[in-house]
Amino acid sequence: MTTYPRTKAGAKKAAKDARKGMKLYIVRETAWNLAPWEDKALYSEYTVTHRQAITGAWMISGSLSVEGLVLRDGPVYTSPPKGIRNVATPGPQVAGPDARKVAEKAGLFGRKLAGRR
Repeated sequence: MTTYPRTKAGAKKAAKDARKGMKLYIVRETAWNLAPWEDKALYSEYTVTHRQAITGAWMISGSLSVEGLVLRDGPVYTSPPKGIRNVATPGPQVAGPDARKVAEKAGLFGRKLAGRR
């Protein structure tokens, strides 16, 4: 596994090593205040798709170059990080409370509510 650090030298090395179809991976931290059920970190996968017409730089999607990915989101890896889930896969299943049990506990189940016929 090659790692390209978030430096200008790392970005240039990644651009030099890039080939069409090459997969690159970055790790992102998860905001636990927004999603406490998620894993602490998730990885994203990017595929090198084409060369930019004017400069010849290897590109990921429409306007993001390999160098730009390393400088923006580095470090970048050439193989998926072990023990970390892909952000595109389903997350852990978290069940909410059973509505019937909550209603029974509150004494609402089987009781006529005001305004209902």
